[in-house]
Amino acid sequence: MSAALSSPPLRIVVTDPVDGVVRVTVAGEVDTLSADELRTALSGALAGPGVCALVVDLTAVPFLAVPGLRPLLEARASAEASGRSLGVLAAGGGGVDRLLHRAGFGT
Repeated sequence: MSAALSSPPLRIVVTDPVDGVVRVTVAGEVDTLSADELRTALSGALAGPGVCALVVDLTAVPFLAVPGLRPLLEARASAEASGRSLGVLAAGGGGVDRLLHRAGFGT
């Protein structure tokens, strides 16, 4: 009998806005299977009333697959199109930080 390989569950916490800023804290691996969960959280956070900025904290994300990058790019485009900002935090020097930097996020 073989066990299916799976990543640990993704944990996403979205705070209530403070001075118009919503923080989305993500923990776990963001891969093909969990990218939609991240997309839903980010779009929901941006849709909230009075939100002028979104901060996505990925410091507890050890792995970010390219499909997991797409929700961040979509959220950034949506934020910019509506005159809001999106910032991303990541642990420095790791693969997540390098991928975000290549995608144009100033982490």
